[in-house]
Amino acid sequence: MLGETPINWQLLALMLRWITGLALWWAMVKIWPQRVERVTWIALIFLVFPGFTQQFVSVNSSRHLFALVLLCLSLGVMVWSLRRLEWYWQLTFVSLILALIGMLTSEYYYGLELIRPVIIWLVIQEKKRAGGLKTLFRYWAPYLVLANILFVWRYIISKDVNYQISIIDQLVASPMVSTVKLITTIIQDMFEVSMVAWAQVWVFPSPREFGSLKTLFYWGLVLVCATLVFVYLYKFLRDSDDKNWGKQAVVLGLCSLFWGGLPFLAAGLEIKLSFPADRGTLPMMFGSSILMIGLLDLLIRPRIIKILLLSAFVGLAVGGHFQNAVSFQRDWNYQVAFFRQLAWRIPGMREGSSILTQELPIAYSTDNSLVAPMNWIYATDISDRSIPYNIVYLDLRLGSSLPELKEGMQISRDYRLLEFEGSLDDAIVLYHQPPGCLRVLHPIHDAHYPQLPELLVAALPFSNLHQIVVEPGEEAMLPTNLFGTAPEPSWCFYFEKADLARQQGDWRQVVALGDVAFKLADSPNHASERIPFIQGYAFTDQWDRAVELTVETITINKLMEPMLCSIWNDIYKNTEPSKERENAIADIKECVNCPEFAEGWKLPANKGVGLLKQANSASLR
Repeated sequence: MLGETPINWQLLALMLRWITGLALWWAMVKIWPQRVERVTWIALIFLVFPGFTQQFVSVNSSRHLFALVLLCLSLGVMVWSLRRLEWYWQLTFVSLILALIGMLTSEYYYGLELIRPVIIWLVIQEKKRAGGLKTLFRYWAPYLVLANILFVWRYIISKDVNYQISIIDQLVASPMVSTVKLITTIIQDMFEVSMVAWAQVWVFPSPREFGSLKTLFYWGLVLVCATLVFVYLYKFLRDSDDKNWGKQAVVLGLCSLFWGGLPFLAAGLEIKLSFPADRGTLPMMFGSSILMIGLLDLLIRPRIIKILLLSAFVGLAVGGHFQNAVSFQRDWNYQVAFFRQLAWRIPGMREGSSILTQELPIAYSTDNSLVAPMNWIYATDISDRSIPYNIVYLDLRLGSSLPELKEGMQISRDYRLLEFEGSLDDAIVLYHQPPGCLRVLHPIHDAHYPQLPELLVAALPFSNLHQIVVEPGEEAMLPTNLFGTAPEPSWCFYFEKADLARQQGDWRQVVALGDVAFKLADSPNHASERIPFIQGYAFTDQWDRAVELTVETITINKLMEPMLCSIWNDIYKNTEPSKERENAIADIKECVNCPEFAEGWKLPANKGVGLLKQANSASLR
């Protein structure tokens, strides 16, 4: 229905977030019809709850928000059935259908099914209905039966789905230890989601890191929202004081918090206030919001102080969501830059290729998430369950989907209905540390790259540049509906194209690109980005320019010395003797401390075998 347009999905997720607030408000009004002011406070706090930061992961979040809407409506209709007994069975049927659809849509809220008896008790106590627990059980029975059927079904299929239910085995194996651990974890989670989540709204952005204009906009949002909320709540809503209501809210809030995180604990998943574990806060923000308002009502007597505090929390939470939005925006900009540079450097790849790298500086996506866009960019047709391209974070997958760094090692990954099968022999090793340009690591030229992460040093011999198709029938293209149109060429564009030309030994093309790149207002972001151009100018007998760039490189970063020595040793051995060359070598010796060029540059012992195998291919030069 929404197609592949990102804005449609973002609007859907925002709309559903707003509807959850309305649905919760409606359900709470059904429970406490005489406390509309307090219920509105709960709905406001619920709407801007700061512990859940995945709002902008819209495709995934929208289905869980949809299930939350259904849960709130089901609870509201359940209470409605208790207040209108002449419609009891009709309304109970509607409530059960809403609950069923919600539980089949998402498992996140299974734990909150256990708060139904608490809500039923609040209503029948208010009505002073006879029967006590017997009456409670009679009204709860239809929901209990439905929940048990779904719980059993979910446990039966547990072995065949991603997140298996592990809590039962733990309780059977060591009941006492597991029970104590479970209760301790629940209490810690309750404290984090209720107290710590709201404490973090008082962490303000730094103008130096966040940006002056964005910081100004943040404070504007906070002040405007807090003021509007204060005026609305103070002038247009008012309940009579009732200490009993605060106690009821605290009890319901605590019960909701206690049971809310159970589905995650059952599957052995953590609930944290950081990505990606903060998805576990979705079912717990229900209880957190009710508990917060219940405590506010009990502990603070003057109404104006309550409203001032509430307004401040709402305003700061809105500001926190703005900070979160900027964080997602910056993360997305990085992803776009990463894939653009990847497409510039690797116009085509042989099927079965794997990109090996360390964890990229992307906050909201792992290598699992990045596999999809890479295949959209490089795979012209996927007609079966096999996907041709893969990305592997070495720091996450080495020892699992990639058992070890060994020749011929198979790389296997399952992506729900899709699968990838490849080999370490068909891998390309990348390094990207912004603001530096993306680097396809060369097993010879980058053997002395300064401060290269250890895992990439270990993987470097397996960087097979033969997997790069230099002139594919159709070059890699970023889908414009997702990535937008390409910007004007920047320094990194020319660097990536020059590095590609270097791979082919097309030194004249390297020089042509360098002549344009060094005239840009943009400039190299890392000293090593001059290396292809140093080689290009040297191999086209422009020795003065090659020396000039070398001096710039070593002046900027002294750690570049081993890499420069290796590169100049290669230049020395693969160029014809001339007076200009000897003068250039003499100049290099004055600024770079290298062994005698005639003796060659010795590679570290741990790189020798793999690197020498790669060196035999002339196309790598």
